[in-house]
This record gives sequence, structure tokens and C-alpha cells, in this order.
Amino acid sequence: QRLPWTDGVHNITLNKAPSYINTRDHPDVVDLAKSLLPSAKIVASVCHPSLRLYSEYEHVLSRNPQKLEVHYTQHGVEPPENFTEFVNHLFMDDDSEFCQEKYPFCKNLRHNFLDHHGKYAFGLREWMDAYGKDNVLVLQMGEDEEITAKKLLAHVGETILPPNEYSWITLAQKKEKPAFKNEVYEGRESAYRDFPREIEMLNKFHEQSNQELADLLGEDFPLEWNSHWPEP
Repeated sequence: QRLPWTDGVHNITLNKAPSYINTRDHPDVVDLAKSLLPSAKIVASVCHPSLRLYSEYEHVLSRNPQKLEVHYTQHGVEPPENFTEFVNHLFMDDDSEFCQEKYPFCKNLRHNFLDHHGKYAFGLREWMDAYGKDNVLVLQMGEDEEITAKKLLAHVGETILPPNEYSWITLAQKKEKPAFKNEVYEGRESAYRDFPREIEMLNKFHEQSNQELADLLGEDFPLEWNSHWPEP
């Protein structure tokens, strides 16, 4: 009821998945989308990559802890007790005695949770090459909602989301319950307070990819991720 009518066959309102931006692991997704929906408007919502990992960690623990545990138990490694242990495992040297003994545990863990996640420029560039840069809107998660809505409407156009089918004013007045809200932790930004060392390590890791994203978009907000620290 929150989007224009669609039957999923003759017309499609939207299709979304976080994995669509990870074109290293899903190399056919862009070409497939272009063949099926050649005139689609592409929208990507990106967030601070270090906080993204913390959010993923907490969501996995609360919804599907086996998804994380299997990466450990299949190599005979005890699952982490907290985010600190998890990050320490991600940054272990492949030449260390532990990683050599448990090979390919360290390599696989990084691949599944770090190396190809949060490096947005690589995947976005492929979408832009296929659809044209003007047809790909990149939104910053956490930006003011009114600004985000204006950008989205300008991108898709009223012919895609006509006011008579999608009442923006009515929707804005509703207090919709989110589809899923993790009550176990206090949100991704709580990592600044609870895991400052780990966030600094992750920020350092993402510096180059944040620069690549800033260069691709011609915007500075990805560079702010390198040093942003909220006021206490």
C-alpha cells in the first residue's frame, strides 16, 4: 500500500537487494538488470562503511547467528564473543601462525564480511556504465529525510510516482512502523562509543575506497567517513 500498484509482470515498481551493489560476487547482475529493465532508474543508498559492518554484525547475531558461526565452526574456530574479537579476526595477517593453521579461515572471513562490502565505487561504476551516470542516484543513508525525498522524486519523476497514486503528504503524516527494527542494539552509530578502536581500524581500511567513491560521484561526503566522529 505504500507504493504504486504493480502486478510484478506487466509493470514493476521496484526491486532491491544489498547484494546488487556487490558486483564482484554477482558479476551478472548489472547485465541481467539491463536486459530485463533497460529504462530503469537506479537508486543506491550507501552508508558509512565501517558502521555498515557493525550493523551487519548485530543484525546477523539477532536474526541468523548461524550465518556468522558457520564461518568459524567449519574451520574449527570458536565464534567471536563480541565485535572486538570479530574485527581482530578480520585483520589477522594471512602469514600468521593462526591463519596458516586454520587456512583458509582468515581469507574467507574477510571475503564474506569485509573485502567486497563497503567498497561502493566498484559496483556503482558498473551500474553507471550500463545505465548512464544520470540514471544512477546515490543517496547517503542518514541524510535529512526531506532532502532525500526531494532527490528521489527529482530522479524518478512524477510520471513514475504520480501523486494521485502515491500520496506523499499522507505518507509523511503517518507514523509507519519499520518493517524490521533491531531492538538488541542502539543503532550503528553506537559503535563510536562502544568500539572506537575497531571503528578507527575499519576507517583506515576504507580510506582508499572512500576516496574512489568521492572521485566517482564528485562529492565530498565519502571523505567525511574517514574522520567523522560524533560530538559526545
